[in-house]
Amino acid sequence: MNPSVNLRVRLSLSAAGMLCVAPVALARTPDQSSAQATAPATAASPAQAPSTVAAQVISVSGSSVFINVGRNAGIAPGARIVFLPTDGRRIEATIADATASSARAELADPDNLPAIGDKAQVEIEPAKPAPAAVEASSKPKPPEHPPWTRKEGERDPDKPLLAPAFGTAPEDRPTTVRGRIFSLFRTTRDLENSTTSTYLRTGTWLEIKNPFKDGGRILFEADADYRNFDTSSSNDSETNARIKRFSYAWGIDQHAPFRGEVGRFYSYYLPEVGIVDGGELAVRFQDGWSVGGGAGLYPTTTDDLIKGDDYGFHAFADYQSEAKESWFQSTLGFQQTFHEGETDRSLVIGRVNARPNKDLSVFALVLLDLYDSSDIAKSQAAEITQLTLSTSYLLDEKTGVQGTATRTTWPELKRDEFANLPPELLSDGYVNRVSGTVWRKVGDDVRLSARAHYWMDQDRTGMGGEASADWSPKGDEHPSYYASLYYEDSSYIEGFGVRLQARRDMGPFRAFLGYDAFAYTTSTLFGSDGDFLRHTIRGSLGWGKGPWSCDTELGYTFGDSEESLSLSAYVQYRF
Repeated sequence: MNPSVNLRVRLSLSAAGMLCVAPVALARTPDQSSAQATAPATAASPAQAPSTVAAQVISVSGSSVFINVGRNAGIAPGARIVFLPTDGRRIEATIADATASSARAELADPDNLPAIGDKAQVEIEPAKPAPAAVEASSKPKPPEHPPWTRKEGERDPDKPLLAPAFGTAPEDRPTTVRGRIFSLFRTTRDLENSTTSTYLRTGTWLEIKNPFKDGGRILFEADADYRNFDTSSSNDSETNARIKRFSYAWGIDQHAPFRGEVGRFYSYYLPEVGIVDGGELAVRFQDGWSVGGGAGLYPTTTDDLIKGDDYGFHAFADYQSEAKESWFQSTLGFQQTFHEGETDRSLVIGRVNARPNKDLSVFALVLLDLYDSSDIAKSQAAEITQLTLSTSYLLDEKTGVQGTATRTTWPELKRDEFANLPPELLSDGYVNRVSGTVWRKVGDDVRLSARAHYWMDQDRTGMGGEASADWSPKGDEHPSYYASLYYEDSSYIEGFGVRLQARRDMGPFRAFLGYDAFAYTTSTLFGSDGDFLRHTIRGSLGWGKGPWSCDTELGYTFGDSEESLSLSAYVQYRF
């Protein structure tokens, strides 16, 4: 393998993302450009509505959410994504990074996250139409070109017909700066129990490309949050400030034979290892392979910038095919950590993301923890602590199916990563879950879908399902409607529900109204606690213009033995 040339186009996964609406326009193809250039002058056509790409959550790490589609599906950083959890929430975010086969969104509210297997929709802004061409009769005729004086020699069949194209050198490119500043506020008043919880978070994200004229990138992300819980007898509050990322990466150009990053970052190749305070270096080969590794501190949280208790190294080998129609990407990695001088986690990471054709996509992730004689709770030498298998297939243009299977156990660690984990859950606990979805479009505007899932842990089993209809006419002049009937049997709650939602885009405004009714029975280890009925009404209004965007949501929950009000607001400025 020759590391001197790399033919792949890659984007850094360590870049933190913007979290509100920032559509990205796709470039026109040569065929489209030529067709527009030769079209006669006509009245300007109405703006096209953004198209959407269906996606699925494949991993959740902290406030980062990974989906199973990327640049090959037209997704780019800045695109708006809406997560659709099965409980009826709508979680809006912005794509932070995108590789050929996956993408990552960074969410502002760490307490409001989707789950693995949840659906999502990514908006892709259509290409803007070219200005109307001037009538051919009014164009001045170009001057006649003199005859060619250079004679073409004999062609060598072993040489290319066209000379290779060269990009602009980093020293000739400008330095660019982009980022965002945001604030999130949420408060909930429990009228039944006279308690109030409040959460406030504000932060910034900054990316500087080519600051030193070497093609590199500086990434900075920091935030601060405030939590308060007020009852009739006490008032508890907590304030945290942290630097989530501060790093410099080089070799991020598509043909760079090396890629490196130092500082506080998420590994580009192994984001599963979490935050790294240190460095990482990879060698890229022209046949699609990259190999490398990194070392440093692995903090459990970012509350303490450098604590020094947990450190180690990681290594990886990554392969990505260069085919455009059918692509394949896989990564094999290893992480070894130490806690206060003692050997701690030995983790093997495997990931596969493939699309053999335009109709089929497959994703698989496995985390395998290795144990030795110093581990007390685990009797086996190795254990799968996380397994995700997901596949989707388009039967035709209007019908698709999707299936997901996950398994989760808890590794034995010396570091304090899982607070107050019971010993029996550490030794015997697990959660297995399988789910399937089938959907079909009826006409151009209506989509019908059915979903079912089954779960099992060390003590219980349960199942659930949902049948839904989504009517989404194109254009801002029509609202969109969603309705579903669902059943849920979780660990301690079983019941049926109905969900109704309406959405409307009105120029720069976005409005949402939803109603949910859930009749359920609660139970504990000691038996049933009774039957209850819960009603939830939610309404939100969003606005975006230029670099500014904001959203406000009001919710009211009432029913048997409960009543509460919630208010949340989000504002962001992009630059």
